[in-house]
Amino acid sequence: MPRGICKLCNKEKDLSLSHIIPRSYYKFMKGDASQLVEIIEGNDEPLCTNGDKKEYLLCARCEDKLNRKYEGYGTVILKNRKKIVKITDDRLHFEYDYKKLYLFFSSIMWRVSVSSKYPGISLGGFDSILADCIYNNTLNIKHPEVRVDNFLKIYLIKLTDKSKTYSDDTLRKILFDFRFERTSDQGNFAFYWVVGGFLICYHFNTKHQFGDSTGILSTEGKMLIPIADISNFKSIIDSFNLAFDMKSRPPK
Repeated sequence: MPRGICKLCNKEKDLSLSHIIPRSYYKFMKGDASQLVEIIEGNDEPLCTNGDKKEYLLCARCEDKLNRKYEGYGTVILKNRKKIVKITDDRLHFEYDYKKLYLFFSSIMWRVSVSSKYPGISLGGFDSILADCIYNNTLNIKHPEVRVDNFLKIYLIKLTDKSKTYSDDTLRKILFDFRFERTSDQGNFAFYWVVGGFLICYHFNTKHQFGDSTGILSTEGKMLIPIADISNFKSIIDSFNLAFDMKSRPPK
């Protein structure tokens, strides 16, 4: 193991080879296959890969902390049919532990932001704020009246394909990697990815102003998740089409 500064506790330790995206997601998507087709923006050729990005980021103690406190809960909750119930054609009812789920999704965003595997994803100084919250298992930012979720909201959208080109089972087995998007409002920006059939969006707003609460993780521990057709998201549907086109060609 190499020696270095752990990104989470900031102490010099032996570093573990950390998974950036939880390994269980990749295991689910692979099924019986040994590799995945990876979609890389700007690449029009098929690329087979293990897909599981790893890097020496954390000490063993911090790696274990993330696994126990967050990943053990977060990686299974979106598959729990008792917690996620379809109530209308365009809405799901979802119940969850707010702090655990919020910090689970935040921990993935944080790992991506501090990893060299994602050079285009950066949170600036906000990554240290997230690190403190994740390490201390809290939403408070050093002062009890200021919370990380005042600035960062996490949205969930369930994806479906009304054209029936892709089944719900197929959509659940596609991982769409992190992308950055600047919104029209000054001071706002977002990152998003797709996993398990859900679009997960991290919306940063430095002015503390957020509009419609539909699809936002709620402190109440329950929310309505909108169901949206993938045709509403051009970049996502283009990548899905590219992925299945790649599967029909011999990989390099």
